[in-house]
Amino acid sequence: MKKLLLFLTFIIISGLTIKSQNLVGCHISEIKETMKSVHPAYILDEGGLNNLKNISIKYKDTEGDITMIFFLSKYGYCKYTKFIIDNLHKENTVETLDNNFESKGNAIWLENKDKKNYLIKLIESEWFFTLVTVQKKD
Repeated sequence: MKKLLLFLTFIIISGLTIKSQNLVGCHISEIKETMKSVHPAYILDEGGLNNLKNISIKYKDTEGDITMIFFLSKYGYCKYTKFIIDNLHKENTVETLDNNFESKGNAIWLENKDKKNYLIKLIESEWFFTLVTVQKKD
């Protein structure tokens, strides 16, 4: 239960922080500082998603149910995020998204911050689901 509350807090914070502290568009230094101060239960995973096409930083929770990946531009700014989450948390996550964002149907939600729109898309898999957040191109 504690882990679920931590996760829901993260979804609300990362989701609602899209309103107040969206990490899409932030520099890697700001992402690391935010994760360290706001989400200390998530550990920076220095292992390997970086290649010539995708520069990223990855965080995992201590129990391994949630992985957060921040995909960066060559200048170190977050282009989009992927949160990979165990299916045990899907029902509560969808409820949280429905309560805090505008549903666009087909497992997509819209968030508006500082006159910019962000799409949050839920992609289902057998054992986990992924939340992808990206700035919407107008």
